[in-house]
This record gives sequence, structure tokens and C-alpha cells, in this order.
Amino acid sequence: MFTYNCIIFFFFTILKLFYLFCFLSAQITGFFNIFVVLSLSYEKKIYTMYIFSVGKKKEMLTL
Repeated sequence: MFTYNCIIFFFFTILKLFYLFCFLSAQITGFFNIFVVLSLSYEKKIYTMYIFSVGKKKEMLTL
């Protein structure tokens, strides 16, 4: 079980970094149209990320 928890933690960490990278790329370029919805439930923890970038409209709900 310990190994399983480590794998899940690593998986979520990679996801966070990936979506943060996408969000920052959208912020810098400004013309990216990115729409990502991530909703995961693990041990009563809900991770939700919403990235929406069209022109100047940018919103982000952190994990």
C-alpha cells in the first residue's frame, strides 16, 4: 500500500506540473486556446483544475 500511495502522489505531482506549464504557456503567449478540466478523487481529496484561455480571458482553479 505504501508503494501504491507513492505512485499516486508522483502521478498527481506530474499532473500538477504539466497543467501549470500549460497555464503559464497560455499566459505568456496569450493566443493559446486551452481548455482543460481535471477532476480526480483520491481518499476524499478532490483535485480540480480548470484552464481557460481565449484572448485576454484567463481563469485558473488551483489544485
